[in-house]
Amino acid sequence: MRDEHCHIIWGVDDGSDSFDMTREMVKAALSAGIDEIVCTPHMRWSDFDKRVVQERFARLSSAVPSIKWTLGYEVYYKRLLEIGIEHAPEFTIGDTNMILLEFNSGAVVSDDWQRVFYKLQSTYGLDITLAHPERYATVLENFDIVYQFADMGIRMQVSAGDLYRGMFDKGAKCAKRLIKEGLCDAIVSDAHCPEHYEDFARAVKKWG
Repeated sequence: MRDEHCHIIWGVDDGSDSFDMTREMVKAALSAGIDEIVCTPHMRWSDFDKRVVQERFARLSSAVPSIKWTLGYEVYYKRLLEIGIEHAPEFTIGDTNMILLEFNSGAVVSDDWQRVFYKLQSTYGLDITLAHPERYATVLENFDIVYQFADMGIRMQVSAGDLYRGMFDKGAKCAKRLIKEGLCDAIVSDAHCPEHYEDFARAVKKWG
């Protein structure tokens, strides 16, 4: 089983805070039946250090050869615009042309998203995957924007934990609708701690 979004590399974002915690996350992932993991640390804050990420990824993948490891990034939309979208190809998933983008959870989708996404696709040849659309205020207010994403060929992930936020939670309802309408291309753990793999295993069993 493949998990294409997690924060298992220690000390580089708001996910694992130590190598010991990473080891516990690995155990939880293996227990959930995961044998392929795409690491997607946040490329969001100004202290992001790609060299450190790469070094720790190399250590992790070497320590656990039973898992197929791939390094990618969860690229914050506004941060990408700050550094320049010409740098986008530096943050693709492994040796693919896929890039994982996120807007700010609970906030609106930027008005210029169509222009920027089109440039990433047409100028840089990137395939865009959008993280957790069920968290964005714009989507919760107007689900039709999801169809606009799909019409542009944007892949969409649903974070497993969002499916279990409660029966009346808008984000949970949105996540389930994305799956029901065939707009979810991947259910992901978005794991920041070992417990998140339990939600992932449950979600894949029910909806995967």
